Amino acid sequence: MSYDKRCTLDILGIPKEFGVVVLTFVLILALSPYLGGIDLGIFKVPILNPQATWVLVYLGPVLLVLVSLLFLPCWQKKLDPSVSNSVPVPNGKIIEQEDALPVNSKFCLQSVADIVKLEAAKQGIQIDGLQIGDRLHINDLERICTKAWYPKMTAAEVNSILQAARAKAFSLKYAKPREDEKLRDVGTIKIDNLKRWEFYFYNLLHELGVEAPNQLNILNVGIGNGYAEDPFFSTIHSFKAVDISNEALQYAREKFPQMTSFVCAAEDLKPILNNSVDFYLSLRTYQSTLFDRRAALHEAYRVIRNGGIILLSVPIMYVLPDGNVIAGLIPPGSSKPNMTYARGIVKRIHDYLTILNFKSVKTDERSPFEIFLSAKR
Repeated sequence: MSYDKRCTLDILGIPKEFGVVVLTFVLILALSPYLGGIDLGIFKVPILNPQATWVLVYLGPVLLVLVSLLFLPCWQKKLDPSVSNSVPVPNGKIIEQEDALPVNSKFCLQSVADIVKLEAAKQGIQIDGLQIGDRLHINDLERICTKAWYPKMTAAEVNSILQAARAKAFSLKYAKPREDEKLRDVGTIKIDNLKRWEFYFYNLLHELGVEAPNQLNILNVGIGNGYAEDPFFSTIHSFKAVDISNEALQYAREKFPQMTSFVCAAEDLKPILNNSVDFYLSLRTYQSTLFDRRAALHEAYRVIRNGGIILLSVPIMYVLPDGNVIAGLIPPGSSKPNMTYARGIVKRIHDYLTILNFKSVKTDERSPFEIFLSAKR
């Protein structure tokens, strides 16, 4: 059983910011008998009356020690192995939840949210004051800008600017083939008996009854540059694919000449006809920043034929340069992958699938690379 150490402030539910305020106040009191009236720059030590000064000579240091102890991580909490954020790596280091990715990782460079704000500002939409977190999606952002911030702009103008900003962000972050755990030699990843990602993928397809994918009308949503999924799509005679990044699709077109591609968002699959898709596939897309999962699943329900299959995935593996692994998904504003956050995303997708009348909704964690979700129309 593993443990997580927590400080007294965490146990009491007191924000650390408030604890810092209290600690600063106590420090000032502790210094007042000796430095009364001196300006230290960030604060000025007050001059107290003789009686209060005499009391603080003895009480000040005691209070300072007691408040400082509130920050000391001395309480142990047992962690549930079923929601552990570390991957067991017998031949390598187990990377725990508090470990962050290297600062030069593509996942830690300028965020999608930052790029969207910058690109939107170039077109006259200033949204610096908005917190773009996990639950704020592109349609929320459009409504806020149209209804509240820029009522003189038409909905079409706002939509065009924000959709272009999001597409630009994904092009800058993900269009060019680069760092990707699926492209690494599994022999360099420190997980015993690790297979290539498609091993787990094909096993799942077999269980879903997808034995002859070349006989199916396949739609890939969010294909990106297509490099990571090459082992599967290079064997498919023809398929359709969409992505919001035209730059990424150019790379994919070069790899897959048999692909018919469309530049469009998952939330609005205009080029795809109703009930025309046998197999809807979207790998490592539904966790994306500003992605409207519910709207995308509405579109999936529209285009998939009765009895058709939808298969989604959420990535949960980050491989460090030395081959060690951090498990989880990075929450907005963080550089620390977190399995609890990843499973929360998966649960919401699972719930949406159920709400929208998909059948046989299942979550599958057989792969160390990603969590799969599958269902039937």
